Amino acid sequence: KMRGTLQREALRVSFLQGKLTAYHALLGIYLDRGDTQAAFAMAERAKSRTLADVISGSVERRLQATLSAEQHQRLATLRADLDALYNQLLDPTESDRGSHQRLHAQAIVLEREIAGLQGFDSPALRDATQIQTQLPTNLPLVIYHLLDDEWLAFVYHADQLQVVRQLGDRQTVHNLLTQLKSQWDRLRLGRAFITPHLARFERSAKRVLAQLYTTLFAPLLDYLPTSGDLVIVPHGELHSFPFHALHDGQHYLIDQFTISYAPSATVLGLCEQQPYMRGGIVGVGSDSLGLAAVSAELTALQNQFPSATIYARNAATIEQVQQKTPQHGLLHIATHGLFRADNPLFSALKLHDGWLTTRDIQKIQHVPTHVTLSACDSGRSSVMAGDETFGLSRAFLSIGVASLLVTQWLVQDEIAAALMKIWYAELDAGCNSADALRIAQIAIRDRFPHPYYWAPFVLIGRRHLSPTLTD
Repeated sequence: KMRGTLQREALRVSFLQGKLTAYHALLGIYLDRGDTQAAFAMAERAKSRTLADVISGSVERRLQATLSAEQHQRLATLRADLDALYNQLLDPTESDRGSHQRLHAQAIVLEREIAGLQGFDSPALRDATQIQTQLPTNLPLVIYHLLDDEWLAFVYHADQLQVVRQLGDRQTVHNLLTQLKSQWDRLRLGRAFITPHLARFERSAKRVLAQLYTTLFAPLLDYLPTSGDLVIVPHGELHSFPFHALHDGQHYLIDQFTISYAPSATVLGLCEQQPYMRGGIVGVGSDSLGLAAVSAELTALQNQFPSATIYARNAATIEQVQQKTPQHGLLHIATHGLFRADNPLFSALKLHDGWLTTRDIQKIQHVPTHVTLSACDSGRSSVMAGDETFGLSRAFLSIGVASLLVTQWLVQDEIAAALMKIWYAELDAGCNSADALRIAQIAIRDRFPHPYYWAPFVLIGRRHLSPTLTD
């Protein structure tokens, strides 16, 4: 509970780092006892918890709350009682299932009273049933989690929650992801080198993607529909992995499912609750540093939506994005993206007068429902304690954006422009954003079969933009 009293978000995350052992220990206890609901709730508490608090505004409300001396004393007593309960929950001698459930119930009562005194209802305090009620109806989720050395997944479908354990060990999955990154790196060597070897590179990438499919996804098939919508909640280094590019030996997963992503089930529920912001579409683009296709991309956007407001070249300024842009439902930014792995809080987007950093994003006055970042690495993140992801995506989610279309690695300028043109045409035709992205990626794949070209684009958060996109 003390974590939320730290005003700076990065400090709250680092404060949580030393507390994760308790969460993981409890998660292991619940799994060993077959209590899937409690295990899922505990996993959610250890995943993107600070981001969920920021989105809900709970931390800010808590900081504004003022307590009397009597309330401060009551709060101190409650925290001491809760600490004692946590110690009992982690006590290996507490092996009786009934006793363990009683202690857990007592802890929930204390947590909720503490939350009430501090003036907020933290999403992290919700149990599994409360989390599930915030999710879209009939939308299957796969929530991955790394527990010590074991990869496991919670599968939520048709109001049923299952857990599938022993998907693979940490090192095996890490080695496969490293091999896949090597496959991507080959495609950055220049077209003169790549073109003669492209078919062989594609076969090599498919082999690695097939191994990852066998390890991470095939064991879940009995608990999922055979096709349709699917949300993936990654964990750890899986945040940088394109699940829609998994290959079963014959087909990519995108051919079977319409896939979107979320940092956690709790965050997805919060994204679903965000209001639809009306006011049409705004496009911002900087074609500096050699991005020749940006101008064509913005022109295609305005041709598709004639009422869209476009700020290009010297009009694409930081101040314009932060303060002068009118209320809008969708913001499209086409430019260079810079991901700072060493300092992700300074990841940025190139505009005419400088770089729009994650800190600058916090100052945007009119927050849209959806943001498209047509830029390299716009969806990359550094994963920190508590599975908190830091990068441009987090910055936009934290100010209340409900959905994002971003990229997980470097993208070709002309491919990004072509995909965006198809995506917006499908949105205008009535598709939801996830279906529109799937259609666009398959169309790009027909021209550029290697997944390096079509797979970096991912949708995060809510799958529907608004009842009418241009309202």
